[in-house]
Amino acid sequence: MCTKCKDDRCSGMYLLHPKELEDRFKIMKKELTENENRKFILIVSPSSGELFTRFFELHVIDNVEENEAKTLVDRRFMREYTLNVDYLLNMTDEQVDNITETINNSIGAAIKMYSNKG
Repeated sequence: MCTKCKDDRCSGMYLLHPKELEDRFKIMKKELTENENRKFILIVSPSSGELFTRFFELHVIDNVEENEAKTLVDRRFMREYTLNVDYLLNMTDEQVDNITETINNSIGAAIKMYSNKG
């Protein structure tokens, strides 16, 4: 059993720097293209020895039930969120890049909005 994601079906993980976190959609698309019977778990890396940078781990879980396949379980926050990511299979690489850009723009706009409320 993987001691970090707590799933014995874990076939491995990607260690991501915060700047690489936006690549998670590309990674999931690549992994799902190889095998659609996968799910992903995203966690903060507990073994990160860095003081100022938190690393993330994207775990790839194989041989999952049909209702679990093509999902991302996000455990970065106090609650667990599950997202359906099967749409990635039908997207071009450019469309996947646009997802990342949209998310980054939304986060930037939210930060700007709340920083102006002081």
